[in-house]
Amino acid sequence: MRNYIPLILALLLLTGCKQKTTIISENTAEDKEQKELQNSKELANSLMNIYMESENSPPGISIAISKNDSIIYARGFGYADIASKEMVTAKTQFRAASVSKIMTATAIAKLIQDNRLDLDNPIQDYVPEFPEKEHTITARGIAGHIAGMPHYAASDKIEKRFYGSVTESLKTFSHQKLLYEPGSDYNYSTHGYTLLTAAVEGASGVAFLEYLDKEIFSPLKMTSTGPHLINEEMEHMTTLYAMDQLGKVSVVEHPEDPSYKWGAGGMVSTPSDLVKMGNGYLNGFLQAEIVNEMFQSQKLTSGEETGVGIGWRSNRDPQGRRVFEHAGWMQGTRSVICVFPDHNLSIAMMSNTQRPYNVEETAHLLASLFLGNSSPKQQLFGKAEVLIAINNNDDSIETKGELILDGTNDRLVIVDGDGKLKTHKIIYLQRGDLYAVITTDGILFAAINLTNNKVVGKLIKYYSPQYSPATFDDPIISFEGQFTSE
Repeated sequence: MRNYIPLILALLLLTGCKQKTTIISENTAEDKEQKELQNSKELANSLMNIYMESENSPPGISIAISKNDSIIYARGFGYADIASKEMVTAKTQFRAASVSKIMTATAIAKLIQDNRLDLDNPIQDYVPEFPEKEHTITARGIAGHIAGMPHYAASDKIEKRFYGSVTESLKTFSHQKLLYEPGSDYNYSTHGYTLLTAAVEGASGVAFLEYLDKEIFSPLKMTSTGPHLINEEMEHMTTLYAMDQLGKVSVVEHPEDPSYKWGAGGMVSTPSDLVKMGNGYLNGFLQAEIVNEMFQSQKLTSGEETGVGIGWRSNRDPQGRRVFEHAGWMQGTRSVICVFPDHNLSIAMMSNTQRPYNVEETAHLLASLFLGNSSPKQQLFGKAEVLIAINNNDDSIETKGELILDGTNDRLVIVDGDGKLKTHKIIYLQRGDLYAVITTDGILFAAINLTNNKVVGKLIKYYSPQYSPATFDDPIISFEGQFTSE
């Protein structure tokens, strides 16, 4: 027996070492993940701080990012109220504008899941008071903007007052004819979504706002989302601002009462609440087959896909990742909600004026910091006199400028048509050759490469919806020149 004691002790010692090694390995992996997350947060903060100092940035903006059903980033930048110096926080509420349509779409999804609404039934099955038109229209066609419903028009009967019911709201446009035979064309329609709010009421048997609160907001813990009641004091509501073409900011003194379009553009929320709604499409709140139907692009009778499902718009970022999204734009706000279903990530941005224009691209870029680990290359240090091509639709303008990469104030200086210098800050994204460029329209992706002392850069802008990944083959700005390293 004594001969076995050393062997037993050795085995116990070896087992203990293996367990300790496993624990250390797990801790190391967890530490690495946390460090990566912290680096991503710091880079996002840096990007946004620089953007907020740039020309035409909004007074205040808020961002939230959720991954694997948990909010991993939520922060405000700038002012909720300039006069009082009140800062934007994660609790600050903003107008949701057309992101309200996704709230309505989510209500539609829940009703489908509960077998209370059929997308292909005539809309009058749920809204009998809505006049029949020359063609049958359905919730599916309305939600995908292919039913022929008009958008805002001179013949609208919108009054500057509070609308006490959805039925009242229908009277602002129910007299209008369809623009075309359903399915034959695409026409974005806010009025269509007001009609869908009435369909939610008809299918559920309760008022639209009550249904949202009980069936969507409460289960998803969206505690800061509701209608924008402009005559009521809202503790966390931002001041609304207008911005002219020169970037001058002013308070919106008499904001539009959006009560005639709650589910089309009249709600308020926070980015944190919006990503919780996005999570509802990823965490089982909505069944997988329902989610697929919501995201699936509709088709015209010609067979052409529109890129729009039940509210959601299809897109792909420059890395080819699928993203489904919807943006909003109205007096005193710019907003967007993006869902990356293959990565269990949602991002939302909201601001208190109608900037940035390129809110989808800005959201994609910020989301990319939290999608996959960083892969930095050795950064370029030096400068180059560059020839620049600015492509705008079919027009191309050639000019000159300078690329300066000094590691502290990287920038692209462009000589505009009047001979003035316009400077765009550049930030390395710690991912291959990808950089962020701060523009008056938002934060955009750029790729900068150096080969045999020749530097080539491309800046891209893209739109939603689209099916193919955004590529650098069709840049909005491109430049090249001989690079002098320092």
